Amino acid sequence: MSFSAFSVLSFCRNHHLLQVEEELEREGSHIITNREVHLVSTTEKGCVVYYKDGFEEVYDGCILAVHAPDALRLLGDEATYDEQRILGD
Repeated sequence: MSFSAFSVLSFCRNHHLLQVEEELEREGSHIITNREVHLVSTTEKGCVVYYKDGFEEVYDGCILAVHAPDALRLLGDEATYDEQRILGD
């Protein structure tokens, strides 16, 4: 199968597959955009997100919607062996 990006994205838009934000927030998720993350750390409290502006927040869990090298950079020295193995070269 070979489809153009335009066809795929048009299909997704027409079938409301790109509009998941409201559904996720209704289910209790918290979506943050346009905020630069410096580091993501895991503690006994949960997932701690450190922002470039010095602010930090703790969450039950985090999803990093970035490319693998960027995810590894955000995890920093605290990246586990498995995270390094999966996200690394």
